[in-house]
Amino acid sequence: MTKRADPVAGAETIDVVRSPGAAPDLDEPPFAITELPTPSERAMVPRGPVDAPSRAAVRLIALKVRDNKALFRAAVRLDALVLTSADDGQVVAQPFTFRFPGILDGDLLPMDNLQLYLGDVNDFLDLAIWVNRDDTKGVDLATLFEGVANDPGTKGALTVLGGLVLAAPQVALAVGAVAAVATVVRVGSQLVQAAVGKEIGLYRTSFLAFERFGVGRQPAEGLRQAQGIEFAYEVVDISGDGGTARGVDGAR
Repeated sequence: MTKRADPVAGAETIDVVRSPGAAPDLDEPPFAITELPTPSERAMVPRGPVDAPSRAAVRLIALKVRDNKALFRAAVRLDALVLTSADDGQVVAQPFTFRFPGILDGDLLPMDNLQLYLGDVNDFLDLAIWVNRDDTKGVDLATLFEGVANDPGTKGALTVLGGLVLAAPQVALAVGAVAAVATVVRVGSQLVQAAVGKEIGLYRTSFLAFERFGVGRQPAEGLRQAQGIEFAYEVVDISGDGGTARGVDGAR
């Protein structure tokens, strides 16, 4: 599903990018819910000042297993990637893994504002979430990214520094950033699959600066539902709080 419909009924939007080089690879793996802007929307320049946060926290505030045979009576593993742009135009991604043992059907998973990200935000704020059984107790996503940093297939796109992933290209061009984000999400999906034997892509979204990076509860009320899983999260503006935010920090 998508949150951005074409304003002209029946019209089909085609994004055209002119470049002397090869067309960037913007393909991403499937998610149960995908809500992404088009490349042209990412390239839009607001006509006036944008009151966007300079720092934000992303918190998962509710997650419930509902009639999901794949996760019933199981330990549940949640993997997430939060991506944004650094001041120099590089794409910065924070990988995250959290585990919930012994979950039954209908259980609201124990958490208290599970913190997926806290830091600077620029240009866009992207989020990818995978939820799977944790039977194999596979390696955490951050560690897996460190393991592929020097792989020939990803060396040109990923450099791991202290748990953060910096993705090329080092330019502020919108299409270049989209391609870099897509690369990280593709690699993240492959790593999750390698860790758990399969991967359930639950949710993928992106908020732009003129959308204030999605600040607020998502959804505003209730829970989103997909693949027998119900969830909600929030984006919190922490620009003026000295860089701190309450919530569960770190990966386990």
